Amino acid sequence: MISELIYTTINKTEIRRNGEIEKMTDSICKFVQSKKIADGINIINFVYEKEANFKQSFIYSACHGIHLVTGGRGILHTAKGDHALSAGDLFFTFSSKPFYIQNSEKLEYIYISFIGLRAPALFDRLGIDYSAPVYNDFDFLRERWTEAFDSANSANIDLVCEGLLLHTLSFLCKNSREMVVNHKSTGILKLKAYVDMNYTQTELNLKTVSQRFNYSYKYTSNAFIKLTRIPFSNYLCNLRLSHARQLLEDGISNIQEVACSSGFSDAQYFSKAFKKKYGTTPSEYRKAFK
Repeated sequence: MISELIYTTINKTEIRRNGEIEKMTDSICKFVQSKKIADGINIINFVYEKEANFKQSFIYSACHGIHLVTGGRGILHTAKGDHALSAGDLFFTFSSKPFYIQNSEKLEYIYISFIGLRAPALFDRLGIDYSAPVYNDFDFLRERWTEAFDSANSANIDLVCEGLLLHTLSFLCKNSREMVVNHKSTGILKLKAYVDMNYTQTELNLKTVSQRFNYSYKYTSNAFIKLTRIPFSNYLCNLRLSHARQLLEDGISNIQEVACSSGFSDAQYFSKAFKKKYGTTPSEYRKAFK
């Protein structure tokens, strides 16, 4: 039984159970002082997992877990199936239910492990189920989670964790989920407006615009297709080609200049894309307007 808060912050942390090393990791783990199990929620620990290497076989935990992916990619394996993980995903593990987490590429996540008689009731109320344990588009909570982890200490860790846990679960209620969807829909419209105003910037792409609006790459890609019916790269290329065609019609004959002014960093790629869309090269198109 753990009787005090323990910080493990050295580069290669040894997390032990009954004197045996359970895993080696670059993680930071904060344990909560043990208390008598109550009818509510009991927080066990608060962990920032950074590229941990776990045994790739099913394990059983005595605790439930709520996890927020902060970076990288991985896979949550359960007896019900495998679930891809990426930044912004919220996922759950369940007491006495087999699972293991595979680190595919620099996977990082923060999690709270907890027990208590209230946990199953909350899962039932919110429809949280072992067969569908992953929820997308929770990247907007990343800052809240990291701030909570940094601020947790021996005096407040139980309150910080329980507050964060309940705050996060509140977004899984139907009305709150609708608010999140509406908020993100407005955000995607703003993102599209930003692209429409700045498409001539050569550094503009799906990655940079996702970072600017604090969305995951995957979420932005899927939401943009849902909004415009075409992939982001196609939408951006069409804007740039339309602008380039207007420049050619206005009398600019230097193909490199047209390409650069339209957001293309490669004039050869620009010429190929232009011909594919309009059936003629930029040079030939320009001649038609002389």
